[in-house]
Amino acid sequence: MVQATKESMAKAVVKEDWEPQYLQNHRIETFKSSMSLSTEIFKYLTLLNGGAVAGMLTTLDKLAKVLSVTTIRISVGCFIFGLVLNGFAIFALYFSQTVVYSKSMTKPDKKTQNGLFFYSAAYQIFSLSFFCFGAIFAMVGLHL
Repeated sequence: MVQATKESMAKAVVKEDWEPQYLQNHRIETFKSSMSLSTEIFKYLTLLNGGAVAGMLTTLDKLAKVLSVTTIRISVGCFIFGLVLNGFAIFALYFSQTVVYSKSMTKPDKKTQNGLFFYSAAYQIFSLSFFCFGAIFAMVGLHL
């Protein structure tokens, strides 16, 4: 009976030692995957807006036949502004991670970190919105 109690206590100690390490590893892997996801989102938004600007400027002579100059200017302006907003989102996320890293040894400043995450997400949403607005504006302005 004493033997069974020692074994169950040993199992409990092993479990207690294992859980904090698992939770810490889970936090680290979750952080890594969220950073990877945000990197892919930045690439996607850069490709969308940058590709749209490059595509419109390369085929400008053909677009001028089916779109007015004002429509082309507004569309390209929206795509460029989407690129700028994407850049702001990258900087906001960079500064957010700088806050996380610099405060990791001391008390974390969750308010600043969450605010920068919010700005980064808002910039990404607006970047995608300006891409959509520019694309829709160009499509509506077609005169075939």
